[in-house]
Amino acid sequence: FFQAEDGIRDIGVTGVQTCALPISADSSGSVGTGTGPSPAARFIWLVALAVLALVADWFAPVVFASHSLVLGLVFYWVALRVNGPLPALIVLTTVIATLWLKWGQPFSALLIALEGLAVGMAWRRGRNPLLSDLGFWLFVGTPLSWFLYRQVLPIPHPSFEQALVVQPLNGLLATWLAYLVLDQLPAGGAGAFGRADRDFRGVLLRRYIAFGTLPVLVASLFAVRSFESRAL
Repeated sequence: FFQAEDGIRDIGVTGVQTCALPISADSSGSVGTGTGPSPAARFIWLVALAVLALVADWFAPVVFASHSLVLGLVFYWVALRVNGPLPALIVLTTVIATLWLKWGQPFSALLIALEGLAVGMAWRRGRNPLLSDLGFWLFVGTPLSWFLYRQVLPIPHPSFEQALVVQPLNGLLATWLAYLVLDQLPAGGAGAFGRADRDFRGVLLRRYIAFGTLPVLVASLFAVRSFESRAL
């Protein structure tokens, strides 16, 4: 009130400017800002995502020449959106620990964790996640895999060549599934990679991709596994 009164007394302040002076602020201190999930809801999300990551990696289906399809990173990237970078590290740690225990060595698990961090960082900065994951495997992941499986933990042929092909495919599939899951969540949250273009045609197309092509992909994986079993 006193600011407005002083402005009225000032001959250099016009009537329009005087009306624009703020007299009082909202008691909450924020104007027009949406509210995200409550701390309790974020904690429940975090625990659920960590459990899902553990189950997805420990009970990963075996496809493509005895190589497991590990999808724990999907839940880490979802945790980035819902909980933010620091809490999401709990889910990533769950992924590392599960794969370490399952495979009996930490190197492959740390390589997958490095993929999760690299793609998640690029995703939060607005980069295309699929291209980011492809770039990771071209310039970082595959060279590290070659060194790991030739110098540190040598594996025989043809498993060596299969690993170099299957790991990038696994990463791209996990990224694609995470994209589909995140697209079903409302924009916002703690992350910075929500979708703002919610026009009807875009939503319809993404729903078709999520619920139309995913069953085809799952059926294809089972068909490949069945064909491989009969071939052996």
